[in-house]
Order: sequence, then C-alpha cells, then structure tokens
Amino acid sequence: MASWCRSGLSVYGLDGHPSLHLFGSAQVSVTTADGLAYAWFSFLLPTHRVAVIDPTTGAVLDDRSTQILELLAPSS
Repeated sequence: MASWCRSGLSVYGLDGHPSLHLFGSAQVSVTTADGLAYAWFSFLLPTHRVAVIDPTTGAVLDDRSTQILELLAPSS
C-alpha cells in the first residue's frame, strides 16, 4: 500500500517513537516489498525518481532519476 506524504519519510520503532527521517519535506509515496522500502518522488514528473531504503538500518541503498522507470535492486 502506498500513501503520499508531504514531509519526507519517517520511520517509527515498535514503541511508536520516530527513529529516522529522510528526504526533508519532499513529497514521496512509499511502498514496501521483500524487506525494503521504495520512496517514489512525485515532483519530478515526467522524470521518475525512486530511492530504495533498508528500513532496519535507514541506509539508502539506491537513489536515482530516470526518464524510463527501471527496476532497482541492491547489488549482491
């Protein structure tokens, strides 16, 4: 499930307290799959920007913009 947020991406711990904030106040849509979070930036259309985040560490594994939507996966 994705939702639009006008204040970047905030990650919360199981106790409900914020543990991480990324991307400032950028408008992003976030989806999750296979243990990763994908932040889609809406303000760059027709260019697509997506960041891949490891939600357990807060590490941004990849962040790129492209005219053609690409599948992003962390390097092995």
